[in-house]
Amino acid sequence: MSKEINPPLKVGDRIVLISMEDPISPVTVGTKGTVKGVGSDPWSVEPIYYVDWDNNRFINLIGDTDMWYKEDEKENLTESVSSSKNPCETLSQGKEFCKKLQTILSSGTGGKGSKTLKNNNFNFWRDYISGEYVTVQKKIVLSPGTGEFNKRYKDLLKFKQILNKYPNCSKIKDAISKDLSVIKTKGITMLVNDDDEYSLFNRLDSHYSNQAYILTKAVLEIYDENIDEYDNQGIISTINEMSNDYDPSFYGFIDTVIQSILDDENDRETLMGYFQYTRDKGYDVERKAAEVLRKNGYEVHEFGGDYSFVDYFGVDMLATKDGVLRPIQVSSGRKGEPKFYEFQDNDCECWLLYPASKGRFKRETILSESNKNRKNFIDEILPVMPVITADKDKSIFNFLVALRDSGIVNMMGAGDFTWGGEDYLRRYLQIQELQGSYQVIEDKDQEEELIGLARDSQRNMIQAAMIFLEERGDEPTIDNVNKALRFLGLRALKYYIMKF
Repeated sequence: MSKEINPPLKVGDRIVLISMEDPISPVTVGTKGTVKGVGSDPWSVEPIYYVDWDNNRFINLIGDTDMWYKEDEKENLTESVSSSKNPCETLSQGKEFCKKLQTILSSGTGGKGSKTLKNNNFNFWRDYISGEYVTVQKKIVLSPGTGEFNKRYKDLLKFKQILNKYPNCSKIKDAISKDLSVIKTKGITMLVNDDDEYSLFNRLDSHYSNQAYILTKAVLEIYDENIDEYDNQGIISTINEMSNDYDPSFYGFIDTVIQSILDDENDRETLMGYFQYTRDKGYDVERKAAEVLRKNGYEVHEFGGDYSFVDYFGVDMLATKDGVLRPIQVSSGRKGEPKFYEFQDNDCECWLLYPASKGRFKRETILSESNKNRKNFIDEILPVMPVITADKDKSIFNFLVALRDSGIVNMMGAGDFTWGGEDYLRRYLQIQELQGSYQVIEDKDQEEELIGLARDSQRNMIQAAMIFLEERGDEPTIDNVNKALRFLGLRALKYYIMKF
């Protein structure tokens, strides 16, 4: 995909999010928005962009950490620009319903029953594409002797051979050995198109955008009222009521809905175009990740491809250096629990890579579930100790409480306010007044009190940064202090959440 990443923006520009570094509630990758204002970060040369996102959220873009591109730039992909558009955006009726449902299905949050709906939905689509319900595509069995099986099986053998050259990662070696002993009789099925080639429909069980699009089309077949007025709880109830816990007859109904989508030229382009767009985008991210690893001296063995047997283990590539092997999964955004977390062990460091800014990638080492469960209060409190130590008069905490009470900012994005000080807060309030569509503090005494707390919070955050740098043995240069403040802003927010 050829486009400028993080181009300068002006008010009115339409942008598409590639990634957002927000550990609590980031905007979903691929979401579009309109730039409403341009500000400056007192601790950075990069600008801040105030964005009104199409999913009705208002979270800033931070030039140092987030990634975006302009919507009006041409896509260098096989499909048209229109086909890469989020399918929910193409709906004239049900657009808001679809976008909210997409968020629920992808994150498992949004109201009572959201997580259950996400899990049930995944099981439904997995059963749909692997069962006897699909009539819109042909299904074949991947069995020994067929070309489609043989090339995937050969790939899996190569995967194991590379692993066996290295002494580490015993868990994944054992898992592959077990899989190889049964894979020839597993009866794995795959959907194919009219030319007996791999079908993009195989991606449906993990494709939340198209799932939401299909389900919204199904809801519109049944309900006459304005579904765009439903809140999250109403959406969850509607899907549950319609599916009736995914009664077998529901599979047939969904199959009919998909057939009607494919029969309509525009609807078909929307559905299949977004499959193709996300597939190509994923491959592009993987290719760039491999390039970065090779530039850093790693030998990289890639195992991408459609419906790969290796993909069952959640591994996109193996990277080796200095006699050590590391399984790697590449994603377009941060994941909470990648599939291969279970292979993380003392002898096997599994990496999750996802894009950061300016062509770089973030790397996370995934903890196994058992290791996560070992975390106790001390584990939770240690990362925020610099903030707690510096905040003796509770100015940081009191400022965050005052911000919450004022209602001027989504608290999930309040970390930067803790160290931005008076100027940062005043600029934010000015932008709000200019926009006229967001809450403004009417009580000037309350505003001045808030500004005073911003000054006190900034003072304590600078002290926290000095403590943090001293503990790390880093020099307190302006650049290091600025980086520490951005990092500790998120820790301060965690401190605030822990107190509640």
